[in-house]
Amino acid sequence: MVTRRHWRTVERGGGLATVLENHRTGGCGQGTVLEDRRTFGSADRTKSAFSQPGRR
Repeated sequence: MVTRRHWRTVERGGGLATVLENHRTGGCGQGTVLEDRRTFGSADRTKSAFSQPGRR
């Protein structure tokens, strides 16, 4: 499961790097986030992209 802290960091504009590191530390859904980031590259689109699987 992904904690809300990750989403808050993205919304604040703290940077994807912080979110990616948090996911690596937690070991949850890191592959999905990395793939989405590579595909879109823009913070806003990536936020929407990995916020969908996070809702499950």
